[in-house]
Amino acid sequence: MIKGEWSTVEDLRYTYVIIKTWDSRRLIVPMKYLIEETIENWSHSKMNTSSGIYFSVDYTADVEAIREHFKKLVNDHPLWNKQKEPKVLVTNSGEDTITIRCVVSSDTPNNAWEMECDIREKILVFLNKHKEMLPRERHIIYSAQNKSEG
Repeated sequence: MIKGEWSTVEDLRYTYVIIKTWDSRRLIVPMKYLIEETIENWSHSKMNTSSGIYFSVDYTADVEAIREHFKKLVNDHPLWNKQKEPKVLVTNSGEDTITIRCVVSSDTPNNAWEMECDIREKILVFLNKHKEMLPRERHIIYSAQNKSEG
């Protein structure tokens, strides 16, 4: 990964490298950049690539039901490498929502990305069937009696 882009080295020259990005663009990167900056190499064999899928749901959402559905989706997915157990973590809570991070793993970055997109789509279908889990806006309405009580 170079400059936040999923990519592969297409051509290596003395003063620069041609990088092919995931969407087939080409980056011309000076060798100086490769020497001075940190670069992620995800091309090792027998890799385990984890990927996170984030959702904001209502704070009354049934996290355990989401967890069970997510684990079933991952267990049934052909791209899951079975190296890491699927996890559902509540990573943040706000006034109206909680943030859930669903972690998947696969053997390559491309498979992890494809699996992430597929699982995200299926979780969205699940959440839309359980609309009570979707974020809601709440308003507190005070009556004249409530105001006098403080």
